[in-house]
Amino acid sequence: MTIKAKMVNQGRLTAREADVAMLMAEGHADKVIARLLAVSIRTVNAHVGNIYEKLELHSESIGVSTAVINNRCYAVAVMIAKGMISVSIKSIVMVLIFNATLVDDDSAVRVRNGRGRAHAHVSRLRSRVGDA
Repeated sequence: MTIKAKMVNQGRLTAREADVAMLMAEGHADKVIARLLAVSIRTVNAHVGNIYEKLELHSESIGVSTAVINNRCYAVAVMIAKGMISVSIKSIVMVLIFNATLVDDDSAVRVRNGRGRAHAHVSRLRSRVGDA
């Protein structure tokens, strides 16, 4: 099963939201996502908002003054924890895109961006299926 199919089959995201989530995970800006999907930036922003809502990500849980990239880093961390993104994509996202440090211990996965501003503690990855 593809990652997109997994996201859609879990009933969390629509097919288009899954497209946007995948492009977010690859580190594309909203403007680039809009161009790649042939939609307006406002449409992309609406999809990103829906993704955050469906993942139950709210500004108060992240921090009101948190930058957009930090919100995306947190969203990606939640998608990883919920098994919506494979570990191999996680490595690309966290290391190449967000220039982040990933610490995996027995109790939690901590995702921090390069500046250390955003961090998310998420429960240990439920499975590592999909990174083979």
